[in-house]
Amino acid sequence: MKPRQVKSWIIPDAGADSVCATEDVSEVYERPYNENNPVICPDESPRQLIGEKREPYIDKQGTGHTDYGYTRNGTADVFMISEPLGGKREVIVKDRHTRMEWAEVIKYIAEDMYPEADRLTLIRDNLSAHKRSALYGITNRNGHGES
Repeated sequence: MKPRQVKSWIIPDAGADSVCATEDVSEVYERPYNENNPVICPDESPRQLIGEKREPYIDKQGTGHTDYGYTRNGTADVFMISEPLGGKREVIVKDRHTRMEWAEVIKYIAEDMYPEADRLTLIRDNLSAHKRSALYGITNRNGHGES
């Protein structure tokens, strides 16, 4: 069998921190749906934007030809905001991948997507850019942020 046709997987080692975090998240997902306290899962994925160096073409025999060379056209950060129990999702694209962009997305969720909610439960990963302290930088709570 050819290597690319072999299905394989790796079971990661789960340390105590990972198991504890997984149990916490599992308990949240077992809650009944509550529109006043929606469970929101914001996640992001940085993407490289590329373009063609040469236009692809189809020859007289009908064979498509694509040049493997490409031009780099920058990057973007794609945020997926999902509410699994409510069946909602939304995508936001930002130019950069920083903690302030993450904070702006969280602000958008709270103020524009769920302004009537009493409380939001966020399921987020431990990415270094996902710091609650970034929220203070975009609000007027501490008197120094932007609104």
